[in-house]
Amino acid sequence: MISVEFKGKGNEWILQPNPAQDYLELVNTSTSGQAARACLYSLTGREIKCQQLESGLKTRMGLPAGLPKGVYLLRLESGRDVVTKRVLVQ
Repeated sequence: MISVEFKGKGNEWILQPNPAQDYLELVNTSTSGQAARACLYSLTGREIKCQQLESGLKTRMGLPAGLPKGVYLLRLESGRDVVTKRVLVQ
């Protein structure tokens, strides 16, 4: 399992596991962080799922049943910070 860090102004998030199977877990490691929104997209730009994330908490984002294996993009927006990371679904 690989953890991926998202760092922005006042926000630090860890994405795990990567590669993923049934879920993604986003952990806010910053005590002064803001709430955020995470959206999973296909490589063609189709939105798969979006979820609100609370600051200071660990949030589990379940992946849709039957989601094909492959590479997806996770976009994390928190305040004015926007970060996009690749996620491998097995």
